[in-house]
Amino acid sequence: TPVGTPTADSRRLGMQTTAALAVLALVTNVGVALTGGTGGLGAGGAGGTAQAADVTPTGDTVEVTVKGIKVRNTPELTDELVKSDFGFDSIDAMRDAIKLEIEQDKASRLPAEKENRCVAALAERLQLEEMDADYEQSVFEELGQNFLSNLAARGMTLDTWLPASGLTMEQFIGDLHKQANDVARESLALDALARELKIEVTEDDVNAEFEKAGVKDVEASKAEFIADGRMPAVRESIRRSKAVDHLVENAKVTEVDETAKDAE
Repeated sequence: TPVGTPTADSRRLGMQTTAALAVLALVTNVGVALTGGTGGLGAGGAGGTAQAADVTPTGDTVEVTVKGIKVRNTPELTDELVKSDFGFDSIDAMRDAIKLEIEQDKASRLPAEKENRCVAALAERLQLEEMDADYEQSVFEELGQNFLSNLAARGMTLDTWLPASGLTMEQFIGDLHKQANDVARESLALDALARELKIEVTEDDVNAEFEKAGVKDVEASKAEFIADGRMPAVRESIRRSKAVDHLVENAKVTEVDETAKDAE
C-alpha cells in the first residue's frame, strides 16, 4: 500500500486511532516518546530511552503501560575503562593510538584529496561555451559501464543497488549525467593545460605506463593496442597525468580546518 493511502483498516479504527494519538501526545509532553519499539525521550527528557509500551484501545479510551525508563549515562574515562573496553593499558596509550591512526589516514588520503581539488579548481576556470554532447555522452557511458562492473564484482545488480541506496532510476541517471559533465570538464581543462605547457609523451612514458599496469610483454601489448586503435587514448591519459602532476606540484595550498568551519 502506498504511504499515506488510507486503508479500510485505518478507516475502521476511527475514534480509537484519535484517542491513541491524544495519549501519545500527552505522554510525549512529560518526556517519554512511545513508538513501535524503543523510543527516545521527548523535549523534556534527559537523553534516556523508554522501553516499548503496551497500548490497548478500549472504546474511546486507551490504556498505556510504561514498562520501564532507561537513562543513558556516559561513563567517566578512566584507565580501567580504557583497558577493559578498548584494550589499551592507559588513556594516554589510547590517545597515542588514535593520533597515529589519524596521521596515517591523512598521509594516505590528503594527496588524493589535494589532486582532486586542484583539478576541480582548474575545471572551474575552463572557458567553454558549450560542452560537446558526443564527448559528454561517451564519458557518461564509460562511467556507467565502470559502475555496473563494480556492482557485478560485488555480486549486485543495479536493480538491487537502487533500493538499498534510496535512489530512483531517474535520480541515478541524473547524478551520473552530472558526474559525466564534471569529469568531461576536468579532462578538457587538463588537455588545455597540457597544450599550454607543451607537454609531450615519449616512448619511454608509454613503456612505463604498460609496465605500471603489470604487462609482461610490453611490446606485444603495445602492438595490440596500436592494431585496435587504442594507443591515442593511452597517450592522452599519460599527457593528462603529467598535467595533473604539474598542477599539484605548483599549487598554492591553504590548509583549512573544515570541521571547525562547518561547526561555525
